Amino acid sequence: MQVSFTTNSMRHKIIDGLLVVKPTKEDIDNLKVGDFAPNCFGKFAKVKSITYRGIDVNGKAYVGYYVEWHGENSSISESLKEDDLLITVPLSCKYSAIELDNISKLI
Repeated sequence: MQVSFTTNSMRHKIIDGLLVVKPTKEDIDNLKVGDFAPNCFGKFAKVKSITYRGIDVNGKAYVGYYVEWHGENSSISESLKEDDLLITVPLSCKYSAIELDNISKLI
């Protein structure tokens, strides 16, 4: 089963019950403190700070940020890059690298 929807403009899909994020340039450019963005455990959490943002040598946008983790007093860092699949812990536990490459090509 596959469902698509949007939260705070971050495009994502749910595949086999797991969050799959492959951000666009717009997703990265529009991310701001207070939005919800994915953490490494495949859950959306509130962005506490943006630590860096830029364009790589291939012209792809990227952003680094911290999201809340178990309340306001702790946080987890994460980064996103334009058109790159965000490999979360649940995705890497369920799928092989080849399967993740195939998922990335499909979405």
